[in-house]
Amino acid sequence: MKPSISVIITSFNRKRFLENAVNSVLAQSFTNFELIILDNGSMDGTADYLDKLIDSRIKIHVHDPISISEQRNLGLKLAVAKYIAFLDDDDVWHRDKLEKQYCKISKNSKV
Repeated sequence: MKPSISVIITSFNRKRFLENAVNSVLAQSFTNFELIILDNGSMDGTADYLDKLIDSRIKIHVHDPISISEQRNLGLKLAVAKYIAFLDDDDVWHRDKLEKQYCKISKNSKV
């Protein structure tokens, strides 16, 4: 089944924050999403952390360093869902964030 939301996290040498961000996405009450994690050539052990993630909704893309706008545009190219949600690697989401937003958006075509 195609995901309804593509969640995009960009990261560079922020392993210490990334785990909390990823966990907040994986703990969402709304589960029909894909999580695209873009690693901008980190050298702080991020790749080791990402290698241990096992969830069919996760797509990991490691690439040479590029600007944050290029990184986000790359995430958009990789995304397959109708809706996009960006999450910074040092932020976390409330458990119901995607569910509440998806319900509002899907009920109101003007949003």
